[in-house]
Amino acid sequence: MPDEKTVLGASDVEEAGLADWRIVFDVLHARFETGDFVTGLALVDRIGEAAEDVQHHPDLDLSYPILDVRLTSHDVGGITSRDLEMARTISGYAAEAGVAARPEAVYGLELALDTPDHEAIRDFWAALLAWDVDEDEVADPDGKRPTIWFQESDEHDTPHQRWHLDVRVPPEVVEGRVRAALDAGGTLVSDEDAPAFWVLADAQGNQACLTTWQGRGETVWGVVGDALNPFTDAIRREERLEWVGVRHEEAGAFAAGAQAQLTDDLAVCMGTVGPGAIHLLNGLYDAKKSHAPVLAIVGQVPREEMGQDFFQEVDNDKLFADVAVWTQTLASPEQLPELLEAAVNAALGERGVAVLSVPGDVGSLDVPDGTRTPTFVGPAPVGAASAAQVQAAATAIDAADRVTMLVGAGARHAREEVLALAERLNAPMVLSLKAKEGFEEDNPYEVGQSGLIGNPATTEAFAACDVLLMLGTDFPYKEFLPKGKTVVQVDTRPSHVGRRTQVSHPVVGDTRLTLQALTPMVAKKRSGKHLKAARAIYEEWGRLQARLADPKHDKKLLGRLRSKADNPEHRIRPEVVAAAVERHADDDTVFITDTGMSTVWLSRFVRMTGARRLLGSYNLGSMANAMPQGLGAQALDRRRQVVSFSGDGGLTMLMGDLITAVSHDLPVKIVVFDNGRLGMVKLEMEQAGLAEFGTVLHNPDFAKLAEAIGMKGIRVSDPGDVDGAVKEAFAHPGPVLLDVLTNPEEVSIPPKPTLEQGWGFAIAKTKEFVVSPE
Repeated sequence: MPDEKTVLGASDVEEAGLADWRIVFDVLHARFETGDFVTGLALVDRIGEAAEDVQHHPDLDLSYPILDVRLTSHDVGGITSRDLEMARTISGYAAEAGVAARPEAVYGLELALDTPDHEAIRDFWAALLAWDVDEDEVADPDGKRPTIWFQESDEHDTPHQRWHLDVRVPPEVVEGRVRAALDAGGTLVSDEDAPAFWVLADAQGNQACLTTWQGRGETVWGVVGDALNPFTDAIRREERLEWVGVRHEEAGAFAAGAQAQLTDDLAVCMGTVGPGAIHLLNGLYDAKKSHAPVLAIVGQVPREEMGQDFFQEVDNDKLFADVAVWTQTLASPEQLPELLEAAVNAALGERGVAVLSVPGDVGSLDVPDGTRTPTFVGPAPVGAASAAQVQAAATAIDAADRVTMLVGAGARHAREEVLALAERLNAPMVLSLKAKEGFEEDNPYEVGQSGLIGNPATTEAFAACDVLLMLGTDFPYKEFLPKGKTVVQVDTRPSHVGRRTQVSHPVVGDTRLTLQALTPMVAKKRSGKHLKAARAIYEEWGRLQARLADPKHDKKLLGRLRSKADNPEHRIRPEVVAAAVERHADDDTVFITDTGMSTVWLSRFVRMTGARRLLGSYNLGSMANAMPQGLGAQALDRRRQVVSFSGDGGLTMLMGDLITAVSHDLPVKIVVFDNGRLGMVKLEMEQAGLAEFGTVLHNPDFAKLAEAIGMKGIRVSDPGDVDGAVKEAFAHPGPVLLDVLTNPEEVSIPPKPTLEQGWGFAIAKTKEFVVSPE
């Protein structure tokens, strides 16, 4: 028998008769299906006692119905005879408890190779495992380094392996490393054996259910109380889940929706009985309008009191009927697997909100022994458009001299295909706001945005085209779309086609697959005049905008003359702030904007290059979204830079959740455009010829307020100090509120202002001389 200093291998494990155990790098690993929490907990206790007797400390991880056991002798860098003896002991305890081994259960992603070549498999794993992982890449609170293990399987037609990441690593780190492995020949496939459902229990066996989806859903947002107490107590005991207690449920719903959009996966929020559930509504509506899969677990009065107008009782099914794709009330613990499965599958499959109501007397009940594990699914795959639709679109495009493309977020996954088509057509590309992410970098065809945040180049591109080609966009502002054009619209949702403008050629299908079929069918357009004309206007407009971003603008001759009319108080121009953020932000920053003028300044001055992401309430158009969505983004990865472009009106609506950033160590950077106005409303009034009224905000010193709650606060009133203040804010390791006193008279001129708008603005300014704006 080898001594306790000899490192053993797979053959030694086999000879020892430990069929349920395997070596994963330097760890001896096994999984057991415990059946119920009490049995599992008893087994954990017994293993712990045995480990103390032999001075061996196994790594135990109980996730009902799986008990995960890892053994290793770290002092010798592998497993030894002592580990084999301990494994034999644990297997004996499991057998006595009637607990079966489940060695094939795997958590995490699965990767497989589409080749029977074993050398290719080795190359694939070499690419995946050649990680030079820095300690600071690890997002695990205990500071553990990530370890990877894999399993081979003979159940497939080709050699097949799985990998699993043992500790949480920032998603973008995993994505980059996995992408390198995929480039070596791997293919991402689903893992049907991976439990995505956790049942958590307290020491008395009172059980509550929570969900995760392939490693997502690790943060739960809400306010504790009432029927949710068993759930939050379960979260308290589960290390893999983080509870973020917000000051207002609306902030929690916004945060969950942001996480769902950034991960394209399930996020979870909770609201207590009655008012707590109601507070979720606005954030959930934003998730609905953004097609974000969110599960909301809400409290309800006890079953025997339902329908009796009991204290705090509301009809949750009616309350959430419009916002949710699925809503039901849990009547008994036996229903839990079926209802939870239906809720999650509805949210993921229909990309929307699912609401599960839990009466106060149900949440603390036991889930019966042997309760099955739900099976979760994703959305159905979308194919290419029909050949007939693609052919008709190609014919229309070929018949046109000039084509303009309007590209939306639904085409982001098809960047290469969209750029290839633009090159073939010599077509200017108007981007929706959400398409900034994905299409602004290295794109010689883009001419910015249209709508109220747009520029004159988009007006030229629309007006001069013969064919408008809409790709993955539901751009809502009809008045900015050209009239009398041949319109080709490509979208995955038939309901989106033709609802904004009359469409000549509907093309229903996935953008990438459809363009792969369409591009070879269209002839290359030789003339580049249409593209050059739009790009020339865009570049000149950009140069004019850049002047306003110069902190010294108002000290120059033209600036001094202009400021007498539009900046008499000599406050900081918001263009200066946005340009400074653009200069100093990281290449992978997540930007979130409040609805209103802050979105205008980001749109014009912040480029979505590198791995930058962009969020906002761009479909619902809610105020107060930016800061709580920033909290959600930051909770996904506390090492990634998150910047909120917050309006002073929006910030003050949910200002209490600034405390959440401090209490949960969320280092979000909140840039406040403090102009003392509801800026977009002011502009709307003035364009309509109305005197500004009711838009003035009497703000506190936001920087001092931030300091009072333990957040770093910086206040800036001089344009020359903006750049340094932004650098200081971004360098600080914790949350920061940067309060910038900006010009309330700054005007965002539409791409092609009408005579009516100009006349209305002039009338409004005349009225404002004699009418107080308050």
